[in-house]
Amino acid sequence: MGGFAIGAAAVAVLALLYQRWQPHVPQQPPPAFTTAASRMAATSTAEAEVANSCLEVQMLWGANLSCADFLHNHWETAPLVSHPGNEWRQQIMNLSDVTTMITMWPIKFRKNHGTALMQHPDSGFVADDREGWRYGDLVPDDAIELALREQRTLVIHNLEVYWPPLSRFIKQVVRFFHCYTQVNLYLSPGGLPVATAPHQDAHSVFIIQLYGSKQWSVYAPTTPLTLKGKQRGKHGDKISPGDPRLMGPRLVHTKLTPGSVLYIPRAFYHNTATLDNDLSAALTVSITTEDVFNTWLFLVGEAVQQLQRHAHLRADAERLAAAMRRQAALEPGGSLGADLREALPRALLGLGTEGPTFADGGSEPGWREHVLRMLRRSLAAEGAAPAAWLTAESEDALRLYTELDDVLARKRVPAALKLKQIERLLAEMAGRPLRGAQVDVDIDAIFKTEKQDKSYIPSHPDKIWFPHRVKDW
Repeated sequence: MGGFAIGAAAVAVLALLYQRWQPHVPQQPPPAFTTAASRMAATSTAEAEVANSCLEVQMLWGANLSCADFLHNHWETAPLVSHPGNEWRQQIMNLSDVTTMITMWPIKFRKNHGTALMQHPDSGFVADDREGWRYGDLVPDDAIELALREQRTLVIHNLEVYWPPLSRFIKQVVRFFHCYTQVNLYLSPGGLPVATAPHQDAHSVFIIQLYGSKQWSVYAPTTPLTLKGKQRGKHGDKISPGDPRLMGPRLVHTKLTPGSVLYIPRAFYHNTATLDNDLSAALTVSITTEDVFNTWLFLVGEAVQQLQRHAHLRADAERLAAAMRRQAALEPGGSLGADLREALPRALLGLGTEGPTFADGGSEPGWREHVLRMLRRSLAAEGAAPAAWLTAESEDALRLYTELDDVLARKRVPAALKLKQIERLLAEMAGRPLRGAQVDVDIDAIFKTEKQDKSYIPSHPDKIWFPHRVKDW
């Protein structure tokens, strides 16, 4: 996979998996994308270009589940445990590679790209800010031993731009999901009844166990796809496992061992323990959505806000934007709020900065109708009648589609920049050995690749519309 060395048996398995992909993916999207599953599993216009990526990424959920089946039955909706195997895991990263990686690069605590931390276990993600671990301090070569001795969790972000074998795999993840992807390392001491307290994330994650074992529990939230600003369990916000005011029943209770993978959908609560072994090391592969504003709420909301530049639509646009914000923020909320908070489907994000459009019908009429339906429902939920142009094809509806295309192009930027960043790293590292000595590569310049275009960040004064932390509500 990518630059991985794989055996003949693995090649045969992958070939069978490739054959399974086509029957499970319709040749054309369904006529109406009326369910989250149908939207998530809809075929991307770039499907043929990412067929090989599907084969590699499919290892995350196992040989018995096609890419289409995973998208239809699990993406953003249901957790999943799989066991692709320790041999596959070793091709990505080993525990000894962590020390090699730290020695190779100038990784610093709480600064720039790496954003390394020493966290207090069971603290609600509170970092220990003692001398030597403060902003800008270099992570020492013996960071693993230090974390074990001090009973802290070592966290290092953005490993996809530090470790080339992992970079090659994550390149395929980005290509397949059409999403900005980030990989974090979590290395915790053994013997902790609570290694990480219950919390939610604003993105779906795949946990790849590298070393040792870790006990995981996963609970559904009481509000589907909880907004990032309302999520619980971080910034010192400590909550209890299984709190019925916040969580539904426990859906997963499992021990991950090297080569095991756990998929946790966005906003699902999860907590961990490390009761066995000397230490536990795992990778968290984050497929970002709300972090980079890639949800229906931001696509449609930003397009509606841009409609305000048309004087005769200004009042309607302001009313629509306000209604969408209120409906998306309702808790527990109904199906409309969940639809607004839902991640943008791969079929719309396409590959890179190119893809289907709304104005010329290239995105299929079903996507247009889905947008209009959400807007009409937003107004109806507040007892307001929709404007005439929301009920039928019209010149003003076409203006909305044009604004949607403008915003959608920006939604494709983060994934395109992440691919460019990874490809630049791999080019710089081609032919260089991975050993414990500093590499003469301008890693700062490589990281800045993803900062070259910030147009995906909403330009409206409200920015993301909602407070970042639950305490601000």
